[in-house]
Amino acid sequence: MRAPTELDRVQWHTLTHAYGSAEDVPELIAALYEDDEETAGEALYELYGTIHHQGTVYAASAPAVPFLAHAARHAPAKRDELLMLLAVLADHDPADVALPHWADTPVAAVCAELARVLPELLPCLGDPDRAVRRAALRVVAALPRC
Repeated sequence: MRAPTELDRVQWHTLTHAYGSAEDVPELIAALYEDDEETAGEALYELYGTIHHQGTVYAASAPAVPFLAHAARHAPAKRDELLMLLAVLADHDPADVALPHWADTPVAAVCAELARVLPELLPCLGDPDRAVRRAALRVVAALPRC
């Protein structure tokens, strides 16, 4: 996982998402930590629309994963929705893994990042909130397909 203090260590302006440059991603991730649930919700909505647009992932999606995982563990709101975003980022047709170009795809990069942060997300399986537990289980279930 990566804390929001490390967001500037990624060259987001060189990465792309659904609408072009991903230079707005750090601001969206930082907003997830706001105490205002509406602000966090809007940021999450924007992340769904940019790094996971209509089921497609982009070059900026994998670098966002460790930050989203940190937010899922440490941000005050939207834990279940953050975990669901992580799960859907890794969603793909299992047959894709056998394709020769799989390793070079953005979804393969997402899967690799998710596998790295998964151990730190496992405590979410014991969260008192049922929605968080269900979303955490969805993250765990996404990895065997990668």
